[in-house]
Amino acid sequence: MKDNELFELCKEVSDVLPEWRYTGRIYSKEGDILQTNSPTLAKLSVPVYTSDYLLEKLPHRIGTPRFYQYLRMSKAEMSYCFAYMSPELTFGIQGTANNPLKALLKLTLALKEAGEL
Repeated sequence: MKDNELFELCKEVSDVLPEWRYTGRIYSKEGDILQTNSPTLAKLSVPVYTSDYLLEKLPHRIGTPRFYQYLRMSKAEMSYCFAYMSPELTFGIQGTANNPLKALLKLTLALKEAGEL
């Protein structure tokens, strides 16, 4: 069964970060997850991201050596929270999702929009 929110988040990330598209797994037209070794097929499809893949791609720290800011995730009751504050303290990103993968996808989109990726 396809999770529509997860599908849309994967689609958004693949649209704004095309260099992150090839994950080895894609959604079929029916919403099933398929393995693929074809980068061409992957370019024409929506990739299926995993937490491991995103954690490898996301920066572990952002900023200058004196003012590193770390990305933070935590679990609060029934949701997963993510947070990031810029080194200059000029903006912050925070949000929640109902599972860790969605939280990472939302964090990725927010960091891209803020110009941090």
